[in-house]
Order: sequence, then C-alpha cells, then structure tokens
Amino acid sequence: MKPQDKKLLHLKTLLELQEELNKTIKELSLQKLDLKTNQLKDTSQIKKMKNKIAVLKTIIHSRPRIDSNKISEKNKKDSK
Repeated sequence: MKPQDKKLLHLKTLLELQEELNKTIKELSLQKLDLKTNQLKDTSQIKKMKNKIAVLKTIIHSRPRIDSNKISEKNKKDSK
C-alpha cells in the first residue's frame, strides 16, 4: 500500500474500515480460489491483499485505544 492510501484509511470511520476489511477478506478468498484453479495471473495480488488486511486490522485495533486515551486526558483536564 502506498503511504497516501494509509493516510486515507486513517480518515475513515470505524464502520467504513470494518466494511472495507470484510470486502478485502472476501476478495482474498476469491483470489485464492482463482489461484488454485490456475485463473489468477498476478500472484502478487494475494500478498498485497494480505498486507492490506493487516493494515486495516491495525488501524481498527488502534482506534479504541486512541479514543480512550483522549477521553481520559480530557477527564484529567476537567478534574483540575
């Protein structure tokens, strides 16, 4: 993935990221099927899809921690 693509993913909502992840997983399974039936011409696509899935999962799992940190920081400021 290009760095610009990763930056765009960070701007998406959690729901949009989940949808993109599900879509990418389905595409990966179809590509694996095509690979087994010798219909896939570009085998590097599988590696790219796996990488995209990893990036999406990383962003999704980092979201709640970032949000909870912001909330706890805001609560600390309010209590002072």
